[in-house]
Amino acid sequence: MGFFDQIGKKATEVYQGAKDKTSQFSSEMKLKSKLSDEKDKIDNLYEALGKIVYEEFVKSGENFSNEVANKCREITASKEVVENINKELMALKDMMTCPKCGESIQKDSEFCSKCGTAIAKEGKVIDTKTE
Repeated sequence: MGFFDQIGKKATEVYQGAKDKTSQFSSEMKLKSKLSDEKDKIDNLYEALGKIVYEEFVKSGENFSNEVANKCREITASKEVVENINKELMALKDMMTCPKCGESIQKDSEFCSKCGTAIAKEGKVIDTKTE
């Protein structure tokens, strides 16, 4: 075998090795992506299941173990804290929440920019029905 034949053979081997490693890397990344997607799906299902259990607790409050009931009560308390903090933040920004749709709007708004509801100065919905 000549010198150039050896170089050509070696280049082919290197190319084939790089091609195999690239293919392996690509396959590995695809599998990792699928694995991550499935783990995210499981987390989302756990979250959805938790929301269903919590909503059932809020509706009935019965037929739950003490552990589940206590966690649901903790969620309710945390939701109240979050709501109060949001109200404080809104007040700091001179904002309020539309009483009809819950959109954040300026305190001096006459109408909600999302649902179009007329807003009174006290932040209450103005009854615009004329019958």
